[in-house]
Amino acid sequence: YVKCIQDMKRSLENKPFPTYEPDIYYHLGLSYANPELYEDAIEPFTKAIQLCKFEAVYLHERAKAYLLIDEYQLSLEDFNQVINLQPNNPNAYFGRAFAHKNLKNYKDSAFDFEKAKEIDPDNPKLVVNLSLIHI
Repeated sequence: YVKCIQDMKRSLENKPFPTYEPDIYYHLGLSYANPELYEDAIEPFTKAIQLCKFEAVYLHERAKAYLLIDEYQLSLEDFNQVINLQPNNPNAYFGRAFAHKNLKNYKDSAFDFEKAKEIDPDNPKLVVNLSLIHI
């Protein structure tokens, strides 16, 4: 991913067309997130969001990064925005459920786990033992 990060940064230095810039920042964020450099991913995702406020995928990736660095409130806020933009996104409910769980909002967590499963009942990745939420 080091080469990819270098290439994305170089692309930004070359002053790309404004319409490409959010996607370059997004892919830079992914290039940091994939090798689990989540804290480094936050800034590029934030820049992509600033340039294109209503792109749910940018918000979703930043929400996941926040979740993985234990910034649960910030993660929750981003997942809320994703759900506002995409009310039938099961992965956003699933991620938000973990943010709620870590904030000790157990009822909200259980609701979101169930909502994710309701939206995509055939997805085995969305199965959670609800009795374990309070752990």
